[in-house]
Amino acid sequence: MNHHVPHAPFGDGKQYALPHVFVYPDSLQTFINQLTAVFDGTADPISDVNLAPVPSEMQFSDVFTAIGAFSAQAYKDNKPPYPMGQESVGVAVKDMDSAVKKAQAHGVKILARWEVAGNQEAMTEWLDGLRIQFYAYAGSAPEMAIRESVSNTRYTLSPSAAHSFITTFLAVTGGVIVRDDRHPGEEIGLSGEHFRRVQLSSSVGLFNVVILTDDQKARQAAPWSEIKTDFEVDDLAKRVALAKENQVSILAQTGQSAVLGFTGGYVIELHQKR
Repeated sequence: MNHHVPHAPFGDGKQYALPHVFVYPDSLQTFINQLTAVFDGTADPISDVNLAPVPSEMQFSDVFTAIGAFSAQAYKDNKPPYPMGQESVGVAVKDMDSAVKKAQAHGVKILARWEVAGNQEAMTEWLDGLRIQFYAYAGSAPEMAIRESVSNTRYTLSPSAAHSFITTFLAVTGGVIVRDDRHPGEEIGLSGEHFRRVQLSSSVGLFNVVILTDDQKARQAAPWSEIKTDFEVDDLAKRVALAKENQVSILAQTGQSAVLGFTGGYVIELHQKR
């Protein structure tokens, strides 16, 4: 039995993990309209406050939906300045100094630290190119109720990269492995094969790691290779119907899941809640 005194949570909660969606400026409003229509959402007015640590021309909106919140971002020419643009998600940490210190102690690189409107920001890199943005609210985190579900960030990694990321992630965040099992390849476009998926849960959000060999990764085609995030929904058929009504592409569909492509190229997978 574990008799350790529990540590204070690393993050503010899984509902504060905001997928970062990057689109061209002329697609931003359309993307927001689609997301709010398909998932019963509301959006903050589009702002031109610069979220990057260097001068840049951009617009953004935070969008709040039944499947969680999103950060929709549009940089000029869809070219975010370094180190922005490669991260799939931003997560809320309780204390930025201690979060950064803990991440660095486990080998995570800190690419930049900066402030936006009083909030602390940091871009972290866990593996080559695998970046997660940390943010810490200036005061207490705003109320953000969980409705149907929250985002479940997906990373497709080789066995060695997956082992490295999972080990580091659990050590840094205090998260846990919820499931670690084999799945039929049909779920990710690799018919007749199997793959391993590890589901992680933490106070900074849900993450799932799809583990593929280099050969499988090379053969995995779109849309499966382009999925950024997974979401559970109460009524898959309803969400798919709303997607079709709002010009969102249904890129693949089975009885229990559907892959959606939004204006601007953002690809997610929905799963019927069991």
